[in-house]
Parts: sequence; C-alpha cells; structure tokens
Amino acid sequence: MSETNKWMRGAIILTITGFISRILGMIYRVPLQNIAGDEGLYVYQQIYPLLSLAIILSLYGIPSAVAQQFSENQPSRQLFTRVFYLLTGLGILSWLGIYLFAETWALLMGDLQLTKPIQMSSFMFLLLPMISLLRGYFQSYEETHLVGISQVVEQFVRVILIIGITFYVVSTNRSLYELGTLAALATIIGTFVAVIYLGIKFLLRKNSMETPTSKIPFRQTAKWFFAGVFIYSLTYVLHLIFQAVDVMTMIPLLQEHGWSFEESKVQKGIFDRGNPMIQLGLVFGSSLAFALIPSLQSKRKQGEAVQAIQMTFLFSLAASAGLIAIMPFLNPLFYLDQQGTTAIQWLMLLVFLLSLIITFSVLLQSTGYKQQQFKWIVLMFAVKIACNFWLIPIYGILGASIASILSATTLVIIYGWIWLKRAGIHLDLLFYVKAMITIGFMYVIVVLGAQLFSIHATRLFLIVPTILLSFIGVMMVLIMTWAMKLFPKSLLQNILKRSR
Repeated sequence: MSETNKWMRGAIILTITGFISRILGMIYRVPLQNIAGDEGLYVYQQIYPLLSLAIILSLYGIPSAVAQQFSENQPSRQLFTRVFYLLTGLGILSWLGIYLFAETWALLMGDLQLTKPIQMSSFMFLLLPMISLLRGYFQSYEETHLVGISQVVEQFVRVILIIGITFYVVSTNRSLYELGTLAALATIIGTFVAVIYLGIKFLLRKNSMETPTSKIPFRQTAKWFFAGVFIYSLTYVLHLIFQAVDVMTMIPLLQEHGWSFEESKVQKGIFDRGNPMIQLGLVFGSSLAFALIPSLQSKRKQGEAVQAIQMTFLFSLAASAGLIAIMPFLNPLFYLDQQGTTAIQWLMLLVFLLSLIITFSVLLQSTGYKQQQFKWIVLMFAVKIACNFWLIPIYGILGASIASILSATTLVIIYGWIWLKRAGIHLDLLFYVKAMITIGFMYVIVVLGAQLFSIHATRLFLIVPTILLSFIGVMMVLIMTWAMKLFPKSLLQNILKRSR
C-alpha cells in the first residue's frame, strides 16, 4: 500500500470511530440538559475543559509524541519503559497540581462549590500514562483500528454511566454539583475500561517488540519527548484553550452585560451547547493530522502535505457550513429551545479554523518548526482574552463567539504564511475557489431545503429535517467534489479498496 493510501486509510478509520465517539458524547448532554437544566449543564461544562483536556491528551496529543518517538527510533522495551516512566511522572505532577489547588481553581472560576468536582476530575491524569502510551504504540505501527475502538469503548461506558447518574441525582434531589463530581468519576471509569482493552491487545503481541537497548542518553530522550508532548498537546487542545478562557472570564463579563449571577450561569450553559458540536466537527481534522504523523516521519512529501491541507480545507469548511445551516433544527432538537442559536452558529466557524490550525501545526512540526509555535499560540490566547473583555460586555454570549473566531483566524493566517514560506509551496488558488463554490452551493441548497420544514415542530419531527438536510449536504459536497475534479478520481477508489 502506498504511503498516501496508508495515512488516508488511517484518517478514515479514526474519523469513523471518532464520529461514533463524538455522537455518543453528544447523546448524554441531551438528558443532562433536559433533566438537570441549563444550570446542570453549566456545572458539568465548568469542569468539562479539565476532563476534555485529559481525554484529548490521551487520544491525540501525547500518543502523537509517543508515535513520533517510536517512528524515529527503533521500538524497544527500553524505549517503551523510558516513555512510561516519563509519562507517569507527568501524570502524577498534573494530578497533584490540580487536586491540591482545586479550591484555587474553583475561586478563579468564580464558584467555590466546584472544588469537589475539580478534585475528582484530577484523577483522570493518573490514567494518562498507560492509555497514552498504548495508543501511541499502536499508532506507530499504524494500527489505527485499535486506537479507534478504544475511543468508542471509553465513550460508550462514560455515556451510559453519565445518563444513569443524571437520573439518579435529579430524582433524589441531590445537588447539581454532586452531578459534576459523579460525572467526572464516570469519565475515569470509561478511560480505565479502555486501558484494559488496549492492555490485553498489547500483552497478546508484546513479544514482537525489539529488545536491543538504546544508545541515546535518558536525558536526551526526555528532552525530545517532552518537547513533542508539549507541542502536540497544544496543537490538539486549542479548543480547550478557548473554553478555559470562557470558563475564567464569561460569568463576570456577562454580569457586566446586565445579567445577574444566576442568569449568567444559565447563559454560559446556553453558550456551552455549541462545544460538543465543535468537537464533532473537529473529528476529521484531528484524525487526519494524527494519521499523518508516522508517514511524515518516514517520508516528507510535499504532495501529501498539500493534499492534507486541501482535504482539511474542503471537508472542515463543509462541516462548519453544514452545522450553521441546520443549527435552527439542531438546537431545539438537542436542547428543546432556540436560545443562543445565533451565537452557536458563529461558534461553528471554529470547526473550519481549528481544523486548519491542527493540520498546519503537524506539517510545520515535520519541517522542524516545533517550539517556535508556542509564541503564536500565546498570541492567540491573548487575542481571545482581549476580545472577550471587549465584546462580551457589549454583545453577551455572541461576543464570546466572535472573540473565538477572531483569535483563531489570527493563528490560521500566521501558521499558513509560515508553512508556505518554509515549504516553498505556492497555493493552487483554483482549487480553493472551486472548494468555496462547492461549499457555497451546498449551503444554499440546504438552507432552501430548510424552508420546507418548521423549526417549531416537536422534537420527534425535528429529527426528520435534521437527518434529511444533513444527508443532502453530504451528497451535495461529494457530487460537487467529483464533478469539479477537486481530487483525483482514483484516490478515493484506491483508499476504499485497500480499506476493505
């Protein structure tokens, strides 16, 4: 199988399993909000960035660094052991830093009652070493199906437990903050089950690992590894940076806008409806970038890099436009009302922007531009904070959405310019013009089709236009992609043939 077909096949497998996992992840938010209300969703979303940080680090960030280590060096038991010790130290330090200072974090969030949920969330970081090491190990051998299955297993267990916990807490009139604590425990249990699954798979094949010792000093291994962990992790948690800024700033700024403290919590809960939809949309970009890593380490092809950017641009823009078009149906379908629809629609542009950032970042790392990326991420972080303080007091939650778009656009422009300069590549402007025509055509068709349905229908009847319009949107993109010859027609045929 060609190198291109390998990473493309890996991206497809991870995308499919990622979509399944994200859909499962969206399922539990529906009963969570419907039963516990927007305040219950607020409590969970206040600790969710912490849980999501651990989840994304264990799925993409740290495994990417592990896969890079195993791709650049001959996999050996010594290297495996070294990486495990390094990750264990990182996990313990993270757990201590969060658990011991949970009250401080809660005060920064403006709600001291979040202390116990934060403490429970901290235990996720003790599971990071093993789950991350195993996923990175299997990814280095391009066994993406095992990584994908572990993700689905983890999410399935988590969803079942959180739904059950939500019913239990509300029916027994317990505190909504206890719901946050138990939901964090459910996430920990789900990850533990995934560790067991991958551990069994690893034990069945560990004898195939090479045994020669490495001549590279331990200190040098640690330096390279932590540099990789830091940069890859930042790349994949950019959405969480936005959420973290919002967690720390939105409540007081919404009060400046004119809401009371209780009303601000509800508004923050409404705003947070968009986050799981962004994560769903980001699946393709994250999966494509993750699948690229072993290929780029072995062979730095400009053709593969250009193709990765083009695919990310087309399909992530399609995801953003599609979510915007059907949001008037998605919002009441999931959350029973239309509150915050406009703000959430603006927020969906992050799917497109963050997908491009992730892919650009991985490609820049393959050219040796690693630690230098940190200063630009700090700049994006600063722009987001400044725009929050500027826009939220004026526009409320819509201001938070616009602030995220402005800061992400800043980083896209910077990364794109640096990559084009370092790679010496000229953009194929005709492709991007055709891609935008394709997405524009799809968007118009979906919006026109939406006029045939009422957004005030019952939840049961909202399912029909949501599924139908989504299907129409996907078909329009595929048909236009084929008709306008955006990619070689043989590419998808070869990938699908190899994937059987």
